[in-house]
Amino acid sequence: MDDANVQKDSIYIVEFNVSQGKSKVPELAVIGGKVSLHIECAIYVPIDFSEINLNKNNFIYFTAFANEKAVSQQLGVLPLDPDYSLFKYDVDFNFKVPEGIKNIGFQAAYTNKQSSDPEIAESLHYGRFFKTYIPIKQEGINGN
Repeated sequence: MDDANVQKDSIYIVEFNVSQGKSKVPELAVIGGKVSLHIECAIYVPIDFSEINLNKNNFIYFTAFANEKAVSQQLGVLPLDPDYSLFKYDVDFNFKVPEGIKNIGFQAAYTNKQSSDPEIAESLHYGRFFKTYIPIKQEGINGN
């Protein structure tokens, strides 16, 4: 799938697992109008990318969204090292799910901007390298 909003850069997610509790899940259960989940992922960063960005602030923003609006965001530092190219992240999300939502989107974006920077939104848009959607288990909406 070609997504014009996902950068054609050299950073890639090479592993992506979603779990609720102790189990990996293909869809999300909503309990009491909220979702709690854990994402494990591994990000591959080529050495040439590391060398170019070595002396900058380097962040990965993990964002959960519903109806294309962010509902939760977590920040990970990307500790670039020319001798190492695989970085693992464990990210926890807990957020309220808007009524009528059938899936939750997740994205990962690279930036060297701080969250307080006025250009952060544009930087995250152009730095996005991963985007996916995870369906909500429909019976989970009522807490079943």
